[in-house]
Parts: sequence; C-alpha cells; structure tokens
Amino acid sequence: MDIETTFQAGTPEAPEPKTYVISVGAVRLLNGTRREVFHTLVNPGVPVDAHSSKHNGIRTRDLLRDGVPDTPGGLGMLDEFLAQFPDAALVFHHAHFDVPHL
Repeated sequence: MDIETTFQAGTPEAPEPKTYVISVGAVRLLNGTRREVFHTLVNPGVPVDAHSSKHNGIRTRDLLRDGVPDTPGGLGMLDEFLAQFPDAALVFHHAHFDVPHL
C-alpha cells in the first residue's frame, strides 16, 4: 500500500501545517502473484501544493472535472478500499510516513 499527499502551510489562525491524502494505491498478492489492484485519487478539498505535485505528479486539476471535484473524499475512498480489501493485512511502501496520515 502507498499513499501520496499534499501539504498546506500553517496560517496565523491555524499555525500547524496540515498534510492531506490525495492518492491511495494497494496491491493484493497471493504467493507472490498480483491478484487485485486498487488505486484512487482522493479530493482533499484543498489545492495540491507545487512541491507535492513535483514529487508525485498529481495536480489539483487531476482531482477535478470541469472545475468540480471528481474524486471521492476521504471517507468515500475508505469505503471503496475496505470493500475491496476487507480482510487484508497491510504492508506499506513507506510506513513511517504513510501510517500517520491515515
């Protein structure tokens, strides 16, 4: 499993920076063979920052269709993921970074 995120700097009103999930991908393996693939973009409700976009290639416009959100929000994505992988043991690509964002 791997996630991609975007970052929003703090403001005077809310000084703590925030990180938002914008993509989730997972693969189910059985005896080393790929059985299922899950991937979705996630609309965080904030623009994708330039640094994140440069790193992961995802832009704000990738999350929109005709200027309207076209990807699930966090809970919508979670429902889709759990329906496809209800009993899966999760192994993360970068667990030290990904797990705190879930």
